[in-house]
Amino acid sequence: MSSLFFRKRNSAQSEKRSFKRIPFVFDVDYTSNNFDRNKGKGINLSKGGLLLGTGLRFTYGQELKFFIKVPAFQDPITLMGAVVRSRESDKYGGYETAVNFKNFSGPKNPNLEKVIHLYS
Repeated sequence: MSSLFFRKRNSAQSEKRSFKRIPFVFDVDYTSNNFDRNKGKGINLSKGGLLLGTGLRFTYGQELKFFIKVPAFQDPITLMGAVVRSRESDKYGGYETAVNFKNFSGPKNPNLEKVIHLYS
């Protein structure tokens, strides 16, 4: 019975994802409500969002602005997102924070598209 639950749970999780995630370690600066920039470490990235390690805990729905530093680009990629999860993690600088990019549908950010293509 537990294997049936596991399969249902995994299929439900995969149905939620609209975009494939790519493992990609990168530096991210972020701001909340245009306050001071903080530094985080990207863990994975997709067209729909990112997972990053942060030193701060965020609340569900909190809006963040990201400046993703990618070696292939001179300037950081700037995106807006809303927190969907923020939980303690010894592995990632204090908290593991999952973010859904706001107002993103399709290839509106050509640099994000290029990053996904380069690193997948």
